[in-house]
Parts: sequence; C-alpha cells; structure tokens
Amino acid sequence: SVPGSWRTRKTGVLAQDPTPSVTTLINTILWVIYAAMTRDPWVYVGNLFGVICNSFNTAVALRYGKEEIRTRIDLIFCGGLTFLSVVIMVLASPTFIEDEDLRLSIMSGLCIGICMIMFASPLFQGLEALRYNDSSRINFALSLAQMGNGFMWTSYGLSKGDVTLILPNGSAIVLAGLNLLIKILLVLRHNKKSIHSTTKHAAAEAASWASKSSLSHVLLVDAIANGTPVHLRSLWFNGMLHVEQKDDSQTSDIDLEEQQQQQQQ
Repeated sequence: SVPGSWRTRKTGVLAQDPTPSVTTLINTILWVIYAAMTRDPWVYVGNLFGVICNSFNTAVALRYGKEEIRTRIDLIFCGGLTFLSVVIMVLASPTFIEDEDLRLSIMSGLCIGICMIMFASPLFQGLEALRYNDSSRINFALSLAQMGNGFMWTSYGLSKGDVTLILPNGSAIVLAGLNLLIKILLVLRHNKKSIHSTTKHAAAEAASWASKSSLSHVLLVDAIANGTPVHLRSLWFNGMLHVEQKDDSQTSDIDLEEQQQQQQQ
C-alpha cells in the first residue's frame, strides 16, 4: 500500500510484500491499453491511478528491499514489461492482426483472465485461515475494498454492456464476499470458544471455592472435637480462638485469647 511504502521511505525498512504491487502495476497498464483500444476514458482514468500508486510501491521496494526481494521484483517487472510490449505490438496495432474486432476480443480475454487470477489470489488467504483457524490471515479492509471496487466496475460494465468489465469484477464481488464470510465465521467461532472457556473457568473456580469451604467446615468440626486452637482472620479480627466441646447436650464454648495482631478498623 502507499501508506506502507511511505513509512518504508522514512524508516528504511520494507515491512510489506511488494509482489502484489508489481503484478497489479502490470495489470493496470494492461487495462490502460484496453481503455485506449475501446476509447473509454473512465477505464483509463481509474487504472491510471493504479499505475501511479503501484509504480511508487514498486520503486520503494526496489530501493529498500533485500536482495532476494529485489531479484523477484526484477523478474516479475521485466517479464511483465516484455509481455505488455508484445500486447501493444500484436493487439493494439494492425501490424500482425488487421481485424480490429478479433484484436479486441483477444485483448478482452487477456484482461478477463489476468484480472480474475488477481482477484482470486486473496482467496488463498481465506483457505489458509480455515486451515489454521486464524481469522487474522484475512485482510478485512482489502476484501471490503475489493468488493466495493468490483461492485462499482460491474455496475459500469452493465451500463455499457461490456462483458470484459462485468465478468472479472463480478467475480471479484463473489470472491471478496467469500473471504469476508470466512472472516466473520472464524471471528464468531473464536468468540464462542472464548465465552465457553470463560464459563468453564468460572465453574471450576466456583467448585474449588465450594471444596475449600467444605474442607474448612470439616477442619472446624475437628477442632471443636479436639479442643484445638484455631487462628481466625477476618476484616474485623485477627487472633486465636480456643475451641472446647463441653458436653453433647450443651452448646460449645468459644473463648477468645487476646492475641490480636491487628487493630479493629
């Protein structure tokens, strides 16, 4: 993202994977070529913004990335530019294919295929989240943005009757929706487990307290039977109790020994 790349410029540390930015840059340039072939200014303007943002992200990654990252970016970027140069020469001009409708059909197929692959790639995050039961593997903001972007471009494609816009962006809505659904289900499952765990913990503490209370009762009865001194501690008293059992028919005598360790509050 642009904010992430801007932070990288300030810190000098690349904290995000730049691969999506490079592939998106190639994809947006492809759509700019499609916009030129169809003479559609809105497709051009929308993807030009993507070209600017992803060019910035790619430049930052090439400057601050490690050697392994820079090598991967070099391969993707050089391969993508080579692919785009072939597309421009073969499809955007009548040099090899004179039929304009055929060239446009081939270009549409390329745009649809590459765009659907890009939109489907975040779904792997959803599958990993299901596998590891970890909702944090799904970027909620990215999925929501992908769904909104797909909805707007699908609406525009429907208004123009352009299948090239409708198919990939309609698929984006479905794929992003699946990711959001997986995210929500995992969060709900996690919250349910947390509540269940808290309830079990509270029940265990209550059982432990009851057990200790029963044990205290048994010890007190034993102290009464044996006349054993008992140390009594409460909010108002801290001292020794001498417990004696006089007779079965009489009430037990409890004599306080004046050994208080704290003053009454």
